[in-house]
Amino acid sequence: MPQVRRKLKRRIEGGGLPRLLTFSCYKRMCLLEDDKLKEVFLRNLESVRSRYGLHVMAYVLMPNHVHLAVWLPSSVSISLVMNAVKRPVTGRALAYFREARPEVLDCLRVSNPDREESYRFWQAGGGHDRLLSSSEEIWNAIEYIHQNPVAAGLAEDEVDYVWSSARTYHGLKCFMFECDMCDVWKGV
Repeated sequence: MPQVRRKLKRRIEGGGLPRLLTFSCYKRMCLLEDDKLKEVFLRNLESVRSRYGLHVMAYVLMPNHVHLAVWLPSSVSISLVMNAVKRPVTGRALAYFREARPEVLDCLRVSNPDREESYRFWQAGGGHDRLLSSSEEIWNAIEYIHQNPVAAGLAEDEVDYVWSSARTYHGLKCFMFECDMCDVWKGV
């Protein structure tokens, strides 16, 4: 039987370019369906934005994954940002599950011979990272992000879903986190 080679994904580490980031909860479980954990994520995203000068052009928090359209300063690596965005959320989420929903911890346990007990909140790996190289790609990504809850049946209209930046783009107040609106030309 021929050996199947996996295509290795190369990540471009440097900042300075807009990107569409997608990362999923462990085993695509709906770990972000609890509003408390969505709030934890957005507070942490605000902290990362302040610390590293991250521009968050659009976002959506779905029950089992997150989409972010971001621009990083050229001095900041994407690995640093992803770690800063995801790691604190993991710690706070696991603490929350220990206290409020301990039955969830069994589903998050991973076997690791080097550690006594290990848990995951995010799916292993870096998630999906796509460079956005034109204003058309940026706006397509923003529209995709905002339509995600509608496509998933979580809202009838993108502005009805509070865990997204769509309201900002419609001139409405966001629930908890104001994005950095994209100011590149949208095209017709």
